[in-house]
Amino acid sequence: MSEFHRMITYLYLYEQGVKSRNIGFAKVEKRDQRCLLEIHMKNTGYSLSPVKVYFYLQKQEQLAGISLGNFSLTRGNGDFKTVLNAESLMDSGYPLDAVKGVFIPLSERAMLVSQWDDDEFRRDASKSFPTSQKLLFQKNCPTKKTQKLQNRKKNPPWMQRKFPRLTLP
Repeated sequence: MSEFHRMITYLYLYEQGVKSRNIGFAKVEKRDQRCLLEIHMKNTGYSLSPVKVYFYLQKQEQLAGISLGNFSLTRGNGDFKTVLNAESLMDSGYPLDAVKGVFIPLSERAMLVSQWDDDEFRRDASKSFPTSQKLLFQKNCPTKKTQKLQNRKKNPPWMQRKFPRLTLP
């Protein structure tokens, strides 16, 4: 008989080290030696490519990361899916049981984290994770479309029309 475990955890957006809001979930399924990881995100406020995904685990005082791959956040939404060997994740030698959660760095100030336990996640303890993501769009940064709409509100088309000057006899 095959051994099957499923775990679903919420994915939270951390901005400047502060946990702000739920933006999705991570689902981990383990069947025998195989591990399936699915991550689904909505309304993150970021559009990035490529975005790295890590499993993180505790190594003494530091958090170590196992790189799982890349995905893209498009218009604030993204999905990631991979199948791994549960006994040695990405040939790292670490089993799935040693993992404490999922870590997705977006920028120096923002990250997405999903945890298996109630321990506090501190980014300063995770210095081994690179964060050189190129930030393409961040919430509250105007795009060309929003700039056009803002300009239209300032100068509506009916105000831009030039009418001929009428002269009275």
